[in-house]
Parts: sequence; C-alpha cells; structure tokens
Amino acid sequence: MQKHRLYAAIVSGHFAVDMFNGVVGVILAVLAVPLVLSDSQIGLTVTLYSLLGALTQPFFGWLADKMPDETRGLRLTPLMLTGLAVLWMALAYVGVALLATTWISLLAFLLMASLGSGLFHPIGTAKSVTAYTGSANTGTALFFLIGQMGFAVGPILAGFLLAGVGVGGILALVVAGTLPGLLLFVTMNDPQPSAFRAARSEVTPKRSEILRSLMSFSILAFAIIVTLRSSIHGIYQFLLPSMFAQRGWDPALYGLVAGIVVGAAAAGNLIVGKLTDRFGMRAVVFASLLLSAPLGVLFLSSNSIPIVIVSAVFAGIMVGGPHSVMVVHGQRLLPVGKSLASGLMLGFTFGSGALGMWLAGIFGDIYSLQTALIGIALTGIPAAFLALSLPGKDITATADELPVVAQAAQEQHSPAA
Repeated sequence: MQKHRLYAAIVSGHFAVDMFNGVVGVILAVLAVPLVLSDSQIGLTVTLYSLLGALTQPFFGWLADKMPDETRGLRLTPLMLTGLAVLWMALAYVGVALLATTWISLLAFLLMASLGSGLFHPIGTAKSVTAYTGSANTGTALFFLIGQMGFAVGPILAGFLLAGVGVGGILALVVAGTLPGLLLFVTMNDPQPSAFRAARSEVTPKRSEILRSLMSFSILAFAIIVTLRSSIHGIYQFLLPSMFAQRGWDPALYGLVAGIVVGAAAAGNLIVGKLTDRFGMRAVVFASLLLSAPLGVLFLSSNSIPIVIVSAVFAGIMVGGPHSVMVVHGQRLLPVGKSLASGLMLGFTFGSGALGMWLAGIFGDIYSLQTALIGIALTGIPAAFLALSLPGKDITATADELPVVAQAAQEQHSPAA
C-alpha cells in the first residue's frame, strides 16, 4: 500500500464508482412496485443512465488532457477530479435513498450519479497506467478487474440491504463509497512513476502501419461487435433484477445472481486476456460470443435456481470476457491523448450498449421482459461471426499497452514531433 499508495487510491475509487453503478438495477427492481414503474420506464432509465455516463466521457477525457498534473494554486488537476467524481456519486445516492419519491426524481438523481461515473472512468483509466510502480500492463489489468468486482459486489450488497431495511440501506453503501473519494484527495500529490513514459519507446512504426490498415476495412464491423456485445452485457448488468423480481424472487436472491454474472464477467476478462495472448483476438472473441448465446438463453429461461446460477457464471464469462480486449483494440486505433482515447472508447462501449437496454424495455412491455432479454442475448451469434473480421494473434495487444500506444501516436502527430 505504501509503495503503490496513489494507485491503491485510484483503483479503490474505481471499485466505489462501479459499486454505485452496479446497484442501479436492484434499486429499479425494488422500486418498480411502489413507484409504479413499467418495463419501458425501467429500460429508458438504464438507457439514459448509460448514455449520459458514456457520452460525457470523451469530453471529460479531453478536459483532463488539458489540465496540469500538479496542483497550482486553486486549479483543478485530473486526480482531484477523480476524487470529486466519487464524492459526487455518493451525494447522488443520498438523494436516491432519501428524496426519490417519483420516477422523475429517481431518474434525476440517477443521472446525477451517471455524470460522476462519466467523469471518473477516462481519467482513472489513463492514470492507472502512470500511477503503478511496476508493469504498466499489470497496473491497467488490475484497474479493470477491481472496477468489475465493484460492479459485482454492488448488487449483492444492495439486494441484502434493500431486503432488510429498504431503500435507506443504500446509505451504508454511500458511507463505504465515500472513503475512496477522500483517499484520492489525500494521495493526489504523490509522485507518479515513470513506467508510462518508459513504455512509449516500445511502439514501432510497423505496428502503426498495421493499425491504420485495420481502420480501413474493419472499423464498421468492430463497431457493430462492440454494440451487440455491450447490449448483452448491459442487460445483464441492469435489467436482470427486474426480470427476476417479476418472477417473485427476493431482492437478496436476484441481487446475488446479478452480482454473480458481473463477477464472472470480471473473471472472464482475465481468462479471455490469457487466451487472446495465446490464440489471438479473432478466435477467442468468436468462440466466447458464440457460446454466450445458448448459455444466456439457458440462464434467462430456467426456473431452477442452481441451473440459473451455474449457467449465469459461464454466460457472464463469455459475454464479459472480451470487454478489456475490445476496449484495448479500440484505443489502439485512436491517435489522441491518453485520457481522451480512454474516454472515446469507453464512452462508445457503454453508450452503444444502451441501445439494447432501450429495446429490451420497449419489447418487455409488448411481450415480456424475459422474452426481450433472450432476444438480446441471441445477438451474440451475429456478433460472433462479425468477430472473424478482427485481427489475429500477430497484432493482438495486451490490455494495458493501449493508452501507451495512444500517447505515442499523439506525439508523432504533434507539431513538436
């Protein structure tokens, strides 16, 4: 902790931010009856939540790239913004717990929280590379993993708290989430290691030429793959609690299942990352997305709790596993600053996934939410075949190398260079 104090603060902040993001689905499921929420209202809420957090990330990333890394008088720094983002989300969830008495007021507080998520992610992703003393690859991989674990823990804790003491139980999560925000302010002036600057020299012109050629013929297919995969991942993150609540499940139980899916997705990032290093992005993403469809249908349609839990684990691994690989590949294609590159790719990933959640809410009112979610899960099949257009093993990058590539590309195109 002493050696990586700043890094520990950043990843703790990521855990808190995604913990807050993870409770949205459980909150909507619990409040659906007292606030008389329809499936389309729930779908619209999570869509707007995801879109606002996604579309603001490029702007916040661009803003952070313009800021100094060191405190100068009263001027903000990127690390100060990460601390403010965590505290802002905590304040928004105080409003959810105490003041959200209508759908409109609930939506307002959730959108307020979404802005905090949009502010944290591009800056935190970029700073995780510079704040880790050891390998840049290891630093970024742990950043993503710990954030996903926060997303997994959020619905599990929220399910037990809401089942026990009602919406006011969210205040316990607020207290826990506030601590990483304060830690970011304490450590924001700690020195940042030079691993990022040293790693920039590893980028070669040959790799840049390969990446430019990829943009010419596969960027559209890549965008569709990201949209479909993110839509499936999005319904698992936000709409599962509502579907199981309609079956009469207890909040503690469907919060547990939602947490299991996201936790499995976090583990899937490590599994898919290792397999990608060995077999290449094309083969691994194709196989994982293709298998995600039948596994998703199984756990969405089964009424057996053991079958739901076991199939949810494997469905989460297959859908969530390609996330880091896809984000990294997208960042490599962007010759801009590191925070902006992170914001653009993460923003597109989360924003495009909102499409599936919006459609699921609409078709949930027409047919049933379960039918709508199964339909979205089946889009893993066309996504898998589009994945055959992705690069193979020769140009697959590790998940933490990409912000480095983006920064080097920026320098190559700068007037000074």
